[in-house]
Amino acid sequence: MEQTLYELGQQYLQQAGVIRERIARERRELKSLHGEARHRAQVRLLKLYEMVRECDTTGEYLCTYYDEKGDSPCIPLQ
Repeated sequence: MEQTLYELGQQYLQQAGVIRERIARERRELKSLHGEARHRAQVRLLKLYEMVRECDTTGEYLCTYYDEKGDSPCIPLQ
């Protein structure tokens, strides 16, 4: 099945939402961790933050690729 760039961008934004949910879970769990386990969780969170930023950036870029002004509304697929 072929996808438009807009649809692909929506999928990236949808994935960013999934990653944000994981970040929220990890942050809640972080409160109960100590020592090395806490450090590993913090490293995981940093990686997740980077992933969500990349998904958002890529999704927005793809959604607005053909829009000269870059102001098309872009929302994740439901």
